[in-house]
Amino acid sequence: MDELKAKGMAVNEIAPAELDRMREKTKPIAEKFSADYDPAIVKLFNSELDRVHALKP
Repeated sequence: MDELKAKGMAVNEIAPAELDRMREKTKPIAEKFSADYDPAIVKLFNSELDRVHALKP
């Protein structure tokens, strides 16, 4: 993020509560499209998202 900011990119920080609210609102959409893919791929994708989210300071 620091590198992007140093290059002039605007970065919007979202409060954790607002992020949770947005995830809850979009959950039905994610579930709908996830049904079109192999469950193992969806599980892998979600675990990678969890891993990346855990990296944030």
